[in-house]
Amino acid sequence: MLQLQNRARSLREARENGESGFTLIELLIVIVVLGILASIVVFGVGTFRADATKRACESNLKTVNVAQSAYIASNATPALSTTDTGVAMGQLKTAKYIEEVPTFTGTVTFDATSGKFTTTC
Repeated sequence: MLQLQNRARSLREARENGESGFTLIELLIVIVVLGILASIVVFGVGTFRADATKRACESNLKTVNVAQSAYIASNATPALSTTDTGVAMGQLKTAKYIEEVPTFTGTVTFDATSGKFTTTC
Protein backbone atom coordinates (compact mmCIF):
# COMPACT_ATOMS: atom_id res chain seq x y z
CA MET A 1 0.00 0.00 0.00
CA LEU A 2 2.86 2.31 0.83
CA GLN A 3 4.43 1.66 -2.57
CA LEU A 4 1.21 2.68 -4.32
CA GLN A 5 1.12 5.94 -2.37
CA ASN A 6 4.77 6.62 -3.23
CA ARG A 7 4.08 5.90 -6.89
CA ALA A 8 1.06 8.22 -6.94
CA ARG A 9 3.11 10.94 -5.23
CA SER A 10 5.93 10.61 -7.77
CA LEU A 11 3.44 10.85 -10.66
CA ARG A 12 1.93 14.02 -9.17
CA GLU A 13 5.38 15.54 -8.75
CA ALA A 14 6.28 14.64 -12.34
CA ARG A 15 3.15 16.41 -13.60
CA GLU A 16 3.93 19.48 -11.52
CA ASN A 17 7.45 19.60 -12.96
CA GLY A 18 6.09 19.71 -16.52
CA GLU A 19 6.73 16.05 -17.32
CA SER A 20 3.85 14.17 -18.86
CA GLY A 21 3.13 10.74 -20.25
CA PHE A 22 1.58 9.78 -23.53
CA THR A 23 -1.79 11.24 -24.35
CA LEU A 24 -4.69 9.14 -25.54
CA ILE A 25 -4.38 10.59 -29.05
CA GLU A 26 -0.69 9.63 -29.25
CA LEU A 27 -1.46 6.09 -28.18
CA LEU A 28 -4.28 5.80 -30.74
CA ILE A 29 -2.00 7.04 -33.52
CA VAL A 30 0.61 4.41 -32.62
CA ILE A 31 -2.05 1.68 -32.60
CA VAL A 32 -3.37 2.77 -36.01
CA VAL A 33 0.14 2.84 -37.51
CA LEU A 34 0.87 -0.64 -36.14
CA GLY A 35 -2.44 -1.88 -37.58
CA ILE A 36 -1.56 -0.49 -41.02
CA LEU A 37 1.88 -2.13 -40.92
CA ALA A 38 0.36 -5.45 -39.82
CA SER A 39 -2.16 -5.39 -42.68
CA ILE A 40 0.61 -4.69 -45.20
CA VAL A 41 2.57 -7.68 -43.92
CA VAL A 42 -0.47 -10.00 -43.96
CA PHE A 43 -1.45 -9.14 -47.54
CA GLY A 44 2.18 -9.29 -48.70
CA VAL A 45 2.61 -12.80 -47.31
CA GLY A 46 -0.63 -13.89 -49.01
CA THR A 47 0.76 -13.11 -52.46
CA PHE A 48 3.96 -15.02 -51.67
CA ARG A 49 1.91 -18.03 -50.62
CA ALA A 50 -0.12 -18.06 -53.85
CA ASP A 51 3.06 -17.78 -55.89
CA ALA A 52 4.69 -20.61 -53.92
CA THR A 53 1.66 -22.85 -54.47
CA LYS A 54 1.81 -22.26 -58.22
CA ARG A 55 5.55 -22.96 -58.34
CA ALA A 56 5.09 -26.17 -56.33
CA CYS A 57 2.43 -27.31 -58.80
CA GLU A 58 4.75 -26.59 -61.74
CA SER A 59 7.58 -28.45 -60.02
CA ASN A 60 5.34 -31.48 -59.38
CA LEU A 61 4.27 -31.48 -63.03
CA LYS A 62 7.90 -31.34 -64.15
CA THR A 63 8.72 -34.28 -61.83
CA VAL A 64 5.92 -36.37 -63.32
CA ASN A 65 7.03 -35.54 -66.88
CA VAL A 66 10.65 -36.47 -66.10
CA ALA A 67 9.45 -39.80 -64.67
CA GLN A 68 7.34 -40.29 -67.81
CA SER A 69 10.40 -39.64 -70.01
CA ALA A 70 12.50 -42.08 -67.98
CA TYR A 71 9.78 -44.71 -68.29
CA ILE A 72 9.63 -44.26 -72.05
CA ALA A 73 13.44 -44.33 -72.37
CA SER A 74 13.71 -47.54 -70.36
CA ASN A 75 10.82 -49.36 -72.01
CA ALA A 76 11.25 -47.90 -75.52
CA THR A 77 7.52 -47.39 -75.79
CA PRO A 78 5.11 -44.67 -74.72
CA ALA A 79 3.00 -47.20 -72.82
CA LEU A 80 1.37 -44.51 -70.71
CA SER A 81 -0.83 -43.16 -73.49
CA THR A 82 -3.93 -43.84 -71.45
CA THR A 83 -6.74 -41.37 -71.01
CA ASP A 84 -6.89 -42.06 -67.26
CA THR A 85 -4.07 -39.95 -65.83
CA GLY A 86 -4.47 -41.53 -62.39
CA VAL A 87 -3.69 -44.96 -63.90
CA ALA A 88 -0.77 -43.53 -65.85
CA MET A 89 0.76 -41.93 -62.76
CA GLY A 90 0.08 -45.11 -60.81
CA GLN A 91 2.06 -47.03 -63.45
CA LEU A 92 4.97 -44.63 -62.96
CA LYS A 93 4.92 -45.30 -59.21
CA THR A 94 4.52 -49.07 -59.61
CA ALA A 95 7.43 -49.17 -62.05
CA LYS A 96 9.54 -47.20 -59.48
CA TYR A 97 10.03 -44.13 -61.69
CA ILE A 98 8.44 -41.83 -59.17
CA GLU A 99 8.49 -42.26 -55.40
CA GLU A 100 5.14 -40.63 -54.66
CA VAL A 101 2.48 -39.38 -57.04
CA PRO A 102 2.01 -35.67 -56.27
CA THR A 103 -1.38 -34.12 -55.77
CA PHE A 104 -2.52 -31.29 -58.00
CA THR A 105 -5.10 -28.60 -57.32
CA GLY A 106 -6.30 -28.52 -60.93
CA THR A 107 -7.13 -31.33 -63.30
CA VAL A 108 -4.24 -33.23 -64.84
CA THR A 109 -4.48 -34.48 -68.40
CA PHE A 110 -2.16 -36.57 -70.50
CA ASP A 111 -1.52 -35.30 -74.01
CA ALA A 112 -0.87 -38.36 -76.16
CA THR A 113 0.58 -36.35 -79.05
CA SER A 114 3.31 -34.69 -77.00
CA GLY A 115 3.58 -37.52 -74.48
CA LYS A 116 3.44 -35.05 -71.57
CA PHE A 117 1.17 -34.45 -68.63
CA THR A 118 -0.40 -31.00 -68.43
CA THR A 119 -2.37 -29.11 -65.78
CA THR A 120 -3.62 -25.66 -65.01
CA CYS A 121 -1.80 -24.69 -61.84
